[in-house]
Amino acid sequence: EVRTLSFDKNGLRTKIGKKSGNVSWQEIESITDSESTIVISRKNLNAFLVPQRAFQSDQERASVLSAIRAWMDLTNK
Repeated sequence: EVRTLSFDKNGLRTKIGKKSGNVSWQEIESITDSESTIVISRKNLNAFLVPQRAFQSDQERASVLSAIRAWMDLTNK
């Protein structure tokens, strides 16, 4: 099934079918931006891979990545 991720200042939410969960930014180790994938690595060594096709445009991708990094910075202060 398709996984849906959504992001806000508190962390990310994930949903697959009827299953859902929340991950706080405090549980995230790093955010890596490769050419075609955003890798959100958790401290438990799991990761979310967000492909380019998840975004409607390069601008949307850049905006989401910027927001995620800002929320991570706020959490880690």
